[in-house]
Amino acid sequence: MSVALVCGCARSPEPELARAEVTIPDAPTDSPAASDDAPLPERVRPAHYPRQSGTGVAACDDFIEKYETCITTSPRIPDPVRDVYRQSIEDMRDAWREAASTPGGKAAAESACKQALEAMSEAMQGFDCNW
Repeated sequence: MSVALVCGCARSPEPELARAEVTIPDAPTDSPAASDDAPLPERVRPAHYPRQSGTGVAACDDFIEKYETCITTSPRIPDPVRDVYRQSIEDMRDAWREAASTPGGKAAAESACKQALEAMSEAMQGFDCNW
């Protein structure tokens, strides 16, 4: 499944929208957790992955928090994929923080983050992430 994320990049007075395509792998079906009805184990954020500051856009911070919690806690996401997701979160956070530095960019980021939240909400259900 592919999801196009749109974020504003404030490199000029009027930010241009940038598109990034994110491919979400299907949830593994051979995992014991995939067929288990047991509750998901609690995971603690690894020390090497501290929470970063916000973007300055409430919808973006909300999306990042939910997405980050999902990839950190889901036992269905393989570690190599989890690392890719973590990097994508950092890239999104940086782009949206930069976009938020201008009024037009902040509005574009707000809209993009709301769309991303909706799209990723459905995409991540295969990993037992529901928000």
